[in-house]
Amino acid sequence: MKQDRFSDIESLAAQDGGNEGLWFLEEIGKTDLTTLTIDEVCEFKRRVVAGYRKALKNNLRREAGL
Repeated sequence: MKQDRFSDIESLAAQDGGNEGLWFLEEIGKTDLTTLTIDEVCEFKRRVVAGYRKALKNNLRREAGL
C-alpha cells in the first residue's frame, strides 16, 4: 500500500489522534496553533501521535477479535 493512502483502520486511528490533539488545545485554552509555545507544540504533536498509536493498536486488536 502506498504511504500516502490510509487503510480504514488507519483513518479511524488518525481521527482519534487528531481528537487527542484537540482535547489538549481545549485543556490549555488555545485554538490558534500559531500562538503555541515550543513546549505546547511538542506536547500537541506528542498527543496526536500517541493518540494515533493507541487507537491503531486498539482497532487492530478489535479487528483481530482479541
